[in-house]
Amino acid sequence: MKLFLTFLILFISAKSSCQIQGSIKDINGKKISAAIVIARDSATGKIDSAKIVKPGLYCFYEMKPGIYSLEISAAGYESQTIRNIIITAEDKGATNEEPDLYYGKRIDVILKPAKK
Repeated sequence: MKLFLTFLILFISAKSSCQIQGSIKDINGKKISAAIVIARDSATGKIDSAKIVKPGLYCFYEMKPGIYSLEISAAGYESQTIRNIIITAEDKGATNEEPDLYYGKRIDVILKPAKK
């Protein structure tokens, strides 16, 4: 029982927070569920992949303060890059248990169809 309580306390204290979250849709408002979203730290070049929490909804958990660029791509669509996203220690984000309850930065993306 003591081991279970220790595990439960560690699990509760290990909740992740989401500093950047948003939706990915096409120009008609349809959610794009197979998109790839990465964040690139401008200072270090380190890349982090977003977690897709629901179809068409991405989230970056536990990001360190810094300046980031988001790179969004999906098959059949033009890629998009959003630069100079500043994450501070105050960007607490949503918990992974309630991704719709959001306190960090929200960046919604609309992708255009790829040119033929």
